[in-house]
Amino acid sequence: MFERFTEAARNIVVLAQRESRALNHNYIGSEHLLQALILDRGVVGKALAELGVTYEAATDRIVEIIGRGQVTPSGHSPFTPRAKEVLQSALRVSLEAGHDYIGPEHLVLALIAEEKSVGSRALAALGVEPSDVRRRVGAHFARTYTGGTIFHGFTAVSKDGQYDANPLRETAEEAVADATTAFHQEVHEIRFGLERGEYFIAVNGGRLPVTEAGRHLDYNRARNAAAAAGANVCIVAPLVKAVTAETAEGIEVTLAETIVWEPVSLESRITVLD
Repeated sequence: MFERFTEAARNIVVLAQRESRALNHNYIGSEHLLQALILDRGVVGKALAELGVTYEAATDRIVEIIGRGQVTPSGHSPFTPRAKEVLQSALRVSLEAGHDYIGPEHLVLALIAEEKSVGSRALAALGVEPSDVRRRVGAHFARTYTGGTIFHGFTAVSKDGQYDANPLRETAEEAVADATTAFHQEVHEIRFGLERGEYFIAVNGGRLPVTEAGRHLDYNRARNAAAAAGANVCIVAPLVKAVTAETAEGIEVTLAETIVWEPVSLESRITVLD
C-alpha cells in the first residue's frame, strides 16, 4: 500500500512519527496523523487552516484527551489499530475516486470517517464538522480530478420522493434507523462524483448527470442530496476558450481552442420543477 503514497503523503507519516515522539508516545495514532496533516503545505493544510484549525490548538485538545507520555520512547513506534484503519481507508478513498495514488487529501477523508478516533475527536473538540472538511477537500477534487466517486452513502426517502435532510449514512440500515417517521418508505443509495469534469448524482446505481437532474428531481431534493453528501454545492463545467494572437497588421487570429474548467453553481445547472 505504501508504494501508492505520494511524497507528500509519505511526509505525513514521517511527521506523524515525529509528533508521536514529541508527546512521548510509543505508538503512532490517528491524533499524530492529524497533527501532521495540519502541517501539510498543500490542500489539506490549507483546508484545515480555513476552518480555524491550528497546530497548537489541536495539540492541546489531543493532550486533554489522552495526555502526554512519561518516558521518551526509543526504537520503532507501531501504528495503532485506529491509525492502521485510517491508512487502509485512505486506499479505499483513493480507489473510489479513481486515483492510482494516495495523497494527504485521501488520508484526511479517511481520518474524519473514523469518528471514534482520537484525531476525529480532537477535531470535534475544535468545533470542526466532518462535512466541512469534505466540502473543502471535495472542491479540490472537483478542480483537479477527472473521474470517480467523491461521496457515497444511503438516505431514506418519503412516499412523495423527498430526501431525508439527515446526512448520508454508511449503510441502508443506518439510514432507516436514523430517519424521521416521514422518511421510512424507501432507501436510496447516492453517490456524488465527477465524470468528465461534471458532478453527477447516482441514485440506486443509475447515473444521473446533473445537467439532466432537473427532469427527475426538483430543486429542493437535488439540493438536499448535495448537502447530505457533504458536497460543495457547485460543479465545474468545461468552457471552450480561444487562444488568440495579434498579427503585425493588428488582426486578431485564433491559434487554438482550449478547455478551461470553471466552477458553475448547482442552481444554474438544474431546472426547477413547479
